[in-house]
Amino acid sequence: MPWPFLPPNPDTHPAPHDGDLFVFGLTLTGMRPFDEQADHTFSVDGVSAGVYVPVVQDLGSHRYTGVGMAPLTRIGSTATYRGTYVPLGKSNSRDIEVDATQLTGRITNVSAMRSGTKIIFTASLQTGGLTGLSLVAAPFLTRAPKFSSHEAYVVAGGSEPVPAGATTVKVAVTPGSVAQFALFLARGLPGAMEPASAGKLIKP
Repeated sequence: MPWPFLPPNPDTHPAPHDGDLFVFGLTLTGMRPFDEQADHTFSVDGVSAGVYVPVVQDLGSHRYTGVGMAPLTRIGSTATYRGTYVPLGKSNSRDIEVDATQLTGRITNVSAMRSGTKIIFTASLQTGGLTGLSLVAAPFLTRAPKFSSHEAYVVAGGSEPVPAGATTVKVAVTPGSVAQFALFLARGLPGAMEPASAGKLIKP
């Protein structure tokens, strides 16, 4: 970890919210998520949050992007993210802008089916007529385990492009020990992960 006495440096992005699971864009600089995330805890407005940052932006500076996720039903126009490096109790924080104009999609129902080592989620969704969206299944971990590799961390979640006009989409994950997932719509994949809906928290 390049900065061993501080949690990773956060860069948050505007996020939608409609009273379900709050999912917001998050870029972290300063840790390898697959093994060093285990030494950190995260919160939003004092509530324990999950982080999933599978997209590599810059390996040299340990810069990864993805999402933060918090089980909040009510928030204001901003929310406060906090990351803590547990071994030394060092923290940093950043305000998240909550922007309702980012709320372009909605997941109305989710079912899950196990198939060998995989879980296949089937989501009913509304896209508001927009294209370029993906359905994302992100591991919801308020305290992450150590994964064997970045690849193992990535495949614990998954994403699938939403075809134009589709109202049902399937996405598969290889969860390992992950027991909860957040499903949401996002823009920007594969190079970014910008939430376009609130999340559904699922225990398959």
